[in-house]
Amino acid sequence: MQGRCTDCGYEGNLHYGNPNQRICDNCLTGSVLETRRAVPEHRPTYQEVKMALADAYKELAARIDVLEHENTILRQALKFALLSSAVPATLASRPTTRTGVAREMLQDGMTAKQIASHLGWDAKQVRQIAYRMKTSAEVVQR
Repeated sequence: MQGRCTDCGYEGNLHYGNPNQRICDNCLTGSVLETRRAVPEHRPTYQEVKMALADAYKELAARIDVLEHENTILRQALKFALLSSAVPATLASRPTTRTGVAREMLQDGMTAKQIASHLGWDAKQVRQIAYRMKTSAEVVQR
């Protein structure tokens, strides 16, 4: 295309960068070379990256330490509450695994399909737990 360069004022063949900008070959070459030089100049060194990561790790490690400390305090408080009978025994003896929950539900008389839909399992998995409960009860009775 013919026209006047918006950077240097040259009249002749131009490249259109956007509707408001027309660039001649000389200005285009200069901008490409400047861009190629600018990339390594602004690229962080290995040492700078290492320092930035170390700073980020320090902040995360500090946060983890605080959370671990809070977790320890909460566990000790719960343990003390259980020992001093401040928490009902039924709450303390609740099962913590999904299998334990399924066993309790089976003992309460729920069907395998109901338990499976509640826990997001197959009914086959629940029937397998019921079978294990049945066989372990038979072993205990002998």
